[in-house]
Amino acid sequence: MRPSSGSLNGMTDIPGASESAHSDGSPASAPTGGEIRFGYYYLIVIVVAAGLHAAAIWNAEPLQSANDRSRWATVWSLVERNSFQIDRLQRDSGWRTIDRVLVDGHFYSSKPPLLPLVTAGIYAGYRQALDRTLTQSPTLLTRHVLTILNLLPLVAALWLTCRIVDRYARSSTARLIVPAVLAFGTFLSPFSVVLNNHTPAAMTLVFSIYALLSIYSDGRRSAVYFAAVGFFAAATVANELPALAWCAICFAAMASKDWKRTLLYAAPAAAVVAITYFVSLRIQTGGWKPFYAYYGTELYRYVHEGVPSYWLNPQGIDRNLDSPPMYLFHCILGHHGIISLTPIFAITFFGWFRLWQDRRHPLMPLSAVTAALTVVVLGFYLMRTENYNYGGNSSALRWALWMIPLWTISLIPALDAWGEDRRTRLIAALLLGASVASAWSSVDNPWRHSWLYREMESAGLIDYSTPLEPLPRTITTWFPSLPGAADQSDESKPWVTFASVNEDGSSVQIRLTSLGIENRDERVIQKLKVNSAGSGSNLPDRMEFAVDRELFEGGSAPEEFLITPTEQPERERVLKFLQMVPGSYELLPGTNRYLRTDLRQDAFRCRFAAATISKTNGDNRNEHRIETYLCEEIPFGCLKFRIITRDGSSGTTISRKEFVVTGSNPPPPPISPLTPESFD
Repeated sequence: MRPSSGSLNGMTDIPGASESAHSDGSPASAPTGGEIRFGYYYLIVIVVAAGLHAAAIWNAEPLQSANDRSRWATVWSLVERNSFQIDRLQRDSGWRTIDRVLVDGHFYSSKPPLLPLVTAGIYAGYRQALDRTLTQSPTLLTRHVLTILNLLPLVAALWLTCRIVDRYARSSTARLIVPAVLAFGTFLSPFSVVLNNHTPAAMTLVFSIYALLSIYSDGRRSAVYFAAVGFFAAATVANELPALAWCAICFAAMASKDWKRTLLYAAPAAAVVAITYFVSLRIQTGGWKPFYAYYGTELYRYVHEGVPSYWLNPQGIDRNLDSPPMYLFHCILGHHGIISLTPIFAITFFGWFRLWQDRRHPLMPLSAVTAALTVVVLGFYLMRTENYNYGGNSSALRWALWMIPLWTISLIPALDAWGEDRRTRLIAALLLGASVASAWSSVDNPWRHSWLYREMESAGLIDYSTPLEPLPRTITTWFPSLPGAADQSDESKPWVTFASVNEDGSSVQIRLTSLGIENRDERVIQKLKVNSAGSGSNLPDRMEFAVDRELFEGGSAPEEFLITPTEQPERERVLKFLQMVPGSYELLPGTNRYLRTDLRQDAFRCRFAAATISKTNGDNRNEHRIETYLCEEIPFGCLKFRIITRDGSSGTTISRKEFVVTGSNPPPPPISPLTPESFD
């Protein structure tokens, strides 16, 4: 870029103030002694931003969401297995992701392949140097890789942005505000701590903007600039498909200045990216379409070993509940709003309505293009009604993050139009401060809802939570059902066996058996037997009791439906078994869970339910909790239950015991009955 008067290599002399050019090309007046030495200021901003973002990366926890786990799993598989298949890591809950597709019995990330391929190259170098793998040292290696992948390009992009400001800004307000916006005031900062496509796209966008301005506004004709525009504009498209519009604009702008150099240098550079992208796509998918283009098909709608794809029954904000007008509102001014979460961009948006007042500003064409691109991108996502989820569980409108450099640079003509008025400078400073606070509130984890979302949710203004379906009836025991008459005979009694492992490695077994059903005095009586074995069961070796089946199924308390025994302490022991905690309760509903056991390869679909009661003993108050996993495929309807005792004051766990089914009669089906059609 052509340096301004008083600049060294495109940056203002140090020490010394900047002398930018006016819109007509005439030099600005010489700086006065009281002007800010912007060269020092730019340097300070870059150094401080580099330090803060490095600290953020090296303090963030790895694998914070399904989104970046999907990409990291691909990175690991490429280096360790030379494959895009991520099956191996999907067995580990710490690496499991919902952002995956199932193809020919194998899992693949639903994310495009080029970014993981580049990341794998960086990881491979660190793996060899440190002799550690991602599964062995995920924290260390992800931080090293993200330093190269996110931090270094961010510093380079910030330096180029300062050069753009130094060349084109007329006002000291723009010179002060714009570098600080990109350095501290956007949601690129929190997303720099995780592996994602939005941050690299924003960085390559800056590189293409800088090279394009050098050609279009400064008259540069070096082959390097043309190649840079082609390469980095195409790289932006590789990470963000809507950036195809920006790439087309870049080529049109270059061709209007020199179509021969555009064909000779820009087109081949872009072709390198395109060829690499499509070759990697072909290897990953076997076709020419990215996996995310198959959303809604069998690649996303599957049941694998009894576990359904998340996308068969998406939850929360992924349910796409908002109308197009409401979706647009929240994208701009609402809980994921471009302006509401980054208020400084209100100046950018307002400046678009004043472009006609200053048509001679050298950045007016770029600002107009930015306005048009913003409309195009918002329109593109408004048409994708099946994906009205604001980017899922994230702190910002992440599919729009790549446009942040355009909105930031468009601040220059908007702030220049304000001039040096102190009131407007104060307004800009306040908006910048609010933007910084908003962005850095999520810097430790961008994969969570923003502060504004949480405030609106607390105030009752929004509610995307998935309502819990009530339990089919009131349940007052840890097992929800009794075998019916058709399920038992004199030769075959329904039973289920649970086992628990103690801390010392010993085990406890409990078997619950139905002894039969009889009618007595117009009551349906079910006889049951419990056998227990092992140390620490706290139950007699054998108990028999009878219950009123109608009262049991009607949700009566155990004291009411238990018929025999009637004498103590036998009755108290049976009540203790029926409740497993010291007191009566009604189970509260939870979500569906999918549990694997040794009974079969396929998982069991269970309905989680729980209850908590408090008991005071003298000065001590303890909380007793029963958690149970209701499953229709198992006799008595329970696959697993858990008994937890906590200190009521500190919340410290005093004891915890978990029982899992190890056998039953009749046995469960060998294959899960779930199919994708089960969720229609």
